[in-house]
Amino acid sequence: QVLSEIPFTLVLFGILYLLQKNRNKFSLIGIGILIALLVSIRITGILILPALFLHTVFQNIKKDQQEIPFRFNELLFIFIPAIAFFLLLNTLLIPVPLSNFFGFYTAAASAYGIQLQQNLAYYTNQLGQLLVFPIPTFSIWKYIVAFMISIGWYREFVLKRSYSEWFTLLYLTVLLFYPYTSAGFRFIFPVFPFLVFYFFRGLEKSI
Repeated sequence: QVLSEIPFTLVLFGILYLLQKNRNKFSLIGIGILIALLVSIRITGILILPALFLHTVFQNIKKDQQEIPFRFNELLFIFIPAIAFFLLLNTLLIPVPLSNFFGFYTAAASAYGIQLQQNLAYYTNQLGQLLVFPIPTFSIWKYIVAFMISIGWYREFVLKRSYSEWFTLLYLTVLLFYPYTSAGFRFIFPVFPFLVFYFFRGLEKSI
């Protein structure tokens, strides 16, 4: 479980990088295969699909001239290979009961229910401990960190609304609602580089 965060993060960043590059049909199919691998490592990787869909919807509405948005038929070259390769990998090549992918999360949700308040407090405290500078900190530091990250994320979302912003939003939403507060840093690890970036963007905006 712990070691899965590193390959998960590497594959995630690979996907986000390729999404910014030349989008021919072969590269889109390759992205789909990487998404299947991402979901196979950790089921939360499936969030890249709604992130990609939401990005496409809003970019087509916005019609930003700085970025040519995906056409919806192009998404099929990602979604179909992602689903097909995921099923191939997890049913034929390495047979795994598909219920195992969701079972861990549904079992915890059934046992403990939604713990939004506890999770919010826990991850706020985690971020306050992770983003500690070599200066004296104080009790409200964790709230300042969370606020700066929120400001930075919002600024990037308004300006760019990239895949990273959508994925981070969806990923953190799952963390806040998922009833498990013993993971420490490892659950935050895949999006931690983004959170650090948002923190400094928020700090820059506030100074």
